[in-house]
Amino acid sequence: MSTIKTNAILDASGGNTTTINGTTPTAYNTMGKNLIINGDFEIAQRSSSTSTSTGYQTVDRWKWENNTTDGSWGQAAISTNSGFRKCLRVTTNSTKTPSGSTYAGLLQNIEGYTTNPLYLGTSSAKSFTLSFWVRSTKTGTYSISIKNSNATRVYVTEYSINSASTWEYKTITIAGSTDGSWDTTNGIGLGICWWLAGQGAQTSSTNTWLTSNANMSSNQVNLFDTTSATWDITGVQLEVGSVATEFERRPYPVEKKLCERYYQKHISNTAYHRFTTGVCGSSTAVEIPFRYSVEMRTTPSGTFSGNFRARHATASALSSMAFSAYMNEWGTMITGTMSGGTAGFACNLDSNNDTSAYIALSAEL
Repeated sequence: MSTIKTNAILDASGGNTTTINGTTPTAYNTMGKNLIINGDFEIAQRSSSTSTSTGYQTVDRWKWENNTTDGSWGQAAISTNSGFRKCLRVTTNSTKTPSGSTYAGLLQNIEGYTTNPLYLGTSSAKSFTLSFWVRSTKTGTYSISIKNSNATRVYVTEYSINSASTWEYKTITIAGSTDGSWDTTNGIGLGICWWLAGQGAQTSSTNTWLTSNANMSSNQVNLFDTTSATWDITGVQLEVGSVATEFERRPYPVEKKLCERYYQKHISNTAYHRFTTGVCGSSTAVEIPFRYSVEMRTTPSGTFSGNFRARHATASALSSMAFSAYMNEWGTMITGTMSGGTAGFACNLDSNNDTSAYIALSAEL
């Protein structure tokens, strides 16, 4: 069974909770208690703008799960809440009636190494508590699904938005599943999705572990029945135990490094930004080692964007660039074609009069 508490509103004076019916989050801040990464939506390496595309597009670690382009989503500033500066906002841009397998929701997949303290799939499985702040122009019943990696253990629960356009604090406590297959290494240990609309895999069985895939409750509202409807979320926390505690506020550099295990973007901040240094393999070839900022979850996929140059005695625009086949979770070799090099001499990899050039690496779940 899950325990759901929905009786607090946001206090704009200091980011704490104002009690209603006597409830307020317990105030302690243990480093590492929050299994969610970027729960305050401060980190947006890809883009701080909105997107209508599915997948990982805007704020780090958060994925838009949908098969419709009828809404936009992305980071938004919070002007009425001094406790959090940012939220994730979904805005509908057209009216849509769910049918068949349609769905739209916000997902975070959590790595198995991170969810190990929950002991899922064992007789020692721990209860865990999900808490978050939410507001929407549309009131009603919304669904959350919690799944293992192959969706053979699924828990669907509900929360209600009671007052339109008002921040409300929600906490949900769930008894951990004592059976099923749960990843304990660098795969998906647990996926949590906040559903906003859909008829795909609805269920009337809530607040219990299911052995078949389900997305949402049969009571799920349709945010998309109105154009320009909004749904905002911030302060998301998942922690071991049956008590929702104060949101863990990790330092920005720490949170960014946690995000970079899954995605990192190395951006040129000057016209001729130096990314790294390597060597000329010949007069026309460069071999430049590139070490990531942190160990990534697994061997990433890499992307170059913009104009680059190799600089030995003189600068030469790179006519081709590639990542080495020996790429791993720690780093790679970047190879390229230049002119005027000298075999065995040092060579720098720079942006070539391009302040927006970047190298991106992704190892998302």
